[in-house]
Amino acid sequence: MNYLMIHIFICIFFYILRIEPYPEGTSFRAYFLISLWMKVRIKTADGEALFYETAWACAFDFKASEEVIFEPGEFRLIETWTVVEIPAWYVLQTQPRSSTFKKHWLMQTNSVWIIDCDYCGDNDTIKFPYINMIKEKVIIEKWTRIWQWLFSKIERADFELVESMNNQDRWWFWTTGIK
Repeated sequence: MNYLMIHIFICIFFYILRIEPYPEGTSFRAYFLISLWMKVRIKTADGEALFYETAWACAFDFKASEEVIFEPGEFRLIETWTVVEIPAWYVLQTQPRSSTFKKHWLMQTNSVWIIDCDYCGDNDTIKFPYINMIKEKVIIEKWTRIWQWLFSKIERADFELVESMNNQDRWWFWTTGIK
């Protein structure tokens, strides 16, 4: 089925229901993709919904919910006061924004943080672990965008225990060549 047939079907469907098929300024392709988005329940510190910065962004930024002061070399958890009910068969990956280190000299201590879908009680707030990498105090002002979140679909494995893998050894990580 091509885009034109899908477009016609959607227009007929919305005409029958008397619903405007595409929000003003939204193309069919963008609307089709938007309509495939999953609904995610969240509770935030400022009572505002989270959003993607651009139409094609795969991750969305998040802000510090309070001012945080990092002493030189200090490790701190930055509190978001946000709870996310992640849909089944998804995880939420948290990663620093590309500008975090350049602008704030902070490094997320465990690179990627994975949050499971069962971490969603009212007090299961998400915190971000950072360490100050310079010999000066770093101040993160309230509502500074400092990390990003990304939903990833997961599969559960059914592990099979074997005596031998019956595959050729590579002998070590980083052994696939230079180029």
